[in-house]
Amino acid sequence: IHADIVAPYLVELTTEVQRERWLPGFVSGEILTAIGMTEPSGGSDLAALKTTAVRDGDAWVLNGSKTFITNGYSADLVVVAARTDPDAKRGRGISLFGVEAGMPGFSRGRKLDKVGQDE
Repeated sequence: IHADIVAPYLVELTTEVQRERWLPGFVSGEILTAIGMTEPSGGSDLAALKTTAVRDGDAWVLNGSKTFITNGYSADLVVVAARTDPDAKRGRGISLFGVEAGMPGFSRGRKLDKVGQDE
């Protein structure tokens, strides 16, 4: 997930400031990343996404929850999918956000027992 899935998002979809902030730690292994798309109510159907993001001045406020996030329990940075346009049809109106552990409102649930994870 860290190298194969998140890396292209960070390289291709971030601003120069975000790349300077996240890529050095990403490459050195100082930060671990994850991607938050799956939701408790909708599974992996991104078109049914319920997590929302609303602009508040220069910032965005995200509301929602994710589940089954590989690396999620220990990730320092999670790329989160959220609906930014509630009027858009199905798979449209969805954006990705870099959410750092420790940001206001960020919390982790219990560690889930999943196939392939011993610890």
